Amino acid sequence: IILSFTKDDLNSFDPASNFIQKFKQKIWIEFPHFIAEDSIEHYQKFSERMSSLGLSNFFLSHISQKLLLPKNAAFACNENVYVYNDAAADFLLSEGAKYFSYPFENDSENYKHISNKMGIVPVYFHPKLFISRMPVKIKSHELFTDDMQNKYLKVVRNGISFTIPQIPVSFLQYVNTFRKQSFKHFLIDFSFEKPSSNR
Repeated sequence: IILSFTKDDLNSFDPASNFIQKFKQKIWIEFPHFIAEDSIEHYQKFSERMSSLGLSNFFLSHISQKLLLPKNAAFACNENVYVYNDAAADFLLSEGAKYFSYPFENDSENYKHISNKMGIVPVYFHPKLFISRMPVKIKSHELFTDDMQNKYLKVVRNGISFTIPQIPVSFLQYVNTFRKQSFKHFLIDFSFEKPSSNR
């Protein structure tokens, strides 16, 4: 379970709750796409506090973010740390990564030719099509369309604007094919989903 929260959400997150402590070995906390200079100390102290409470697994958005982790922490790399080939996979593993995710933009031909099958294959997700640190003049969570009538949303997280498609990408129908190719780890990403009241 990867918790991909905003900075404010992380500050209100209670790692000592019984539910979290019960599943702490299965929980990974994801660092944001970008960490501003004035937030580095915050994330460093946050990771130390989480580790002291038994939550010592972190998903990084950049390999340099491992410098913010305490010595006892385990880390993996998300889809923003691009792994298109075995050389990139070997590099991340040599840096100490437990897991890594293949990029959202990967294709079936590339998957066939990758020898290292330890990576996490994204099979359900909303790709971040446009990322901006500058303000974008569209209301947050307001639908807008392109000239092909495809619908998109602007979502702001930690001061960064993401443009995502309204309809998620799904490769769930290919999971058995991936398994036949020896892949064992799969990502179902609900980051931009709005759960209904009965979920």
